[in-house]
Amino acid sequence: MLPVTLTRQLSLYDTVSERSITRQRNEMARLQEQLGSGLRVNRASDDPEAYSQARRMEVLQNRYAQYQRSIDTARGWVDGTQDALASALDTLTAIYEDGVRLASDTFSATDRAIGADTVEALLEELVDTFNTKMGDEYLFAGSASTSPPFTRSGSTVTYNGNSQDRDRSIAPSVSLAINQTGEAIQDTGQGYTVTQAAQAMIDALRADDTAQIQTALEQVTEARDHLGAKVSEAGQVANRLTLAEEQLRSLDFVAAGQRSLAEDADLAATILAFEEAQIGLQAALQSSASILQTTLLDFLR
Repeated sequence: MLPVTLTRQLSLYDTVSERSITRQRNEMARLQEQLGSGLRVNRASDDPEAYSQARRMEVLQNRYAQYQRSIDTARGWVDGTQDALASALDTLTAIYEDGVRLASDTFSATDRAIGADTVEALLEELVDTFNTKMGDEYLFAGSASTSPPFTRSGSTVTYNGNSQDRDRSIAPSVSLAINQTGEAIQDTGQGYTVTQAAQAMIDALRADDTAQIQTALEQVTEARDHLGAKVSEAGQVANRLTLAEEQLRSLDFVAAGQRSLAEDADLAATILAFEEAQIGLQAALQSSASILQTTLLDFLR
């Protein structure tokens, strides 16, 4: 049996060595976790202040991501609106050009009747364009977007939608109406609608009345200018979405930078620290073995 003095000495050496070895192993495990995750701060206990800062930035980034998704959805709607209005404008331009051509007295009543059939087909095309869908919803129906907003019966085109805007949040405290209602695109502000202007051209051509054709041309011109303005409005909304997207990217970049400063590990420094911890562990193990061996030899002597 070993003397009490030696036993106590060995116990003391063993405790000190074990603590040193445990400390080095814990340090290696901590550094290994940082290397695996790329993060210096993996939990609040690593650095409470930095962890709190990183979480605040994470919340901001998640919020910015929500706004980005809203912008992406809105952009599809606005792009569809621009395309449909541009198509409607092309159709109305074709009606105008037919009217200008047939306004000449060189055309007979038969020619104008044939022209009226052509314009009527264009009017049908115009109504179809106003009933354009985006997915399962109609672009120009307001909030009543599950049913076609326009119906045509004879010479009358009726709007069945409403005047509700489709608002989308695109930035903190910023909401944007992304739609145009059928009521807005139809109303020229001159006492007649876009489709009524087209119908006026059909009626004038069938009546074979040059003066009436000229009046109809004036209405179609106003209607065309009105649709052109609506195309520009849709373009302005698209530009606002682009600006909001750029601002979000800038805000997210700043938040990501601050989050990185708070929690990311310096890879080179972490690798160096890990290698030093490995050396420290090896030294602690060797020291423990050496102390134990020396103490036993000293006792035996």
